Amino acid sequence: IRDRYTITANGIGPVKLGMTLLEAKRAFPKATFSRGSDGEGVALVNVSTKESLVMVLFANEGDRNKPINWSKRISSIEAFSSHCSTRLGVRPGGLVAEAEKQYGKVLKIVKSEIEARQFVEFKNQPRSMIFRIDYSGVFGEGQSETVGYRPDAKIYSITIQAR
Repeated sequence: IRDRYTITANGIGPVKLGMTLLEAKRAFPKATFSRGSDGEGVALVNVSTKESLVMVLFANEGDRNKPINWSKRISSIEAFSSHCSTRLGVRPGGLVAEAEKQYGKVLKIVKSEIEARQFVEFKNQPRSMIFRIDYSGVFGEGQSETVGYRPDAKIYSITIQAR
């Protein structure tokens, strides 16, 4: 049986906001923790199982070229695996249209300036969650905000962070 990791306001599966990276490693012993980074060069920690990347942790580490600082506290967790899901069953890889049934109408889809990432906001989504979609928002010329999305639009990742 494949493991499922519930996304809540304070954590994803055994990994909780505010834990040190070492505590997270101890709480999730079957995962591999490795140094990661994003397009902006931010130091991240990738958490993987044999199957796939499960989540990425941000703990305000200064330098992505240094080893993981296990004493740093987790301030953000981004789930990429379809094994992670909210209590209502919304998960990375799931359709935006399905998420809309759980969290209400799409209020807006915003494109970030760096990397042009797209984030969707639902009417009744939990305040602690940030939903990123798979570049499937439908934007007019020069627009960075829309409510339109392709029928095959999927949730790319779900992030929780201390607010």
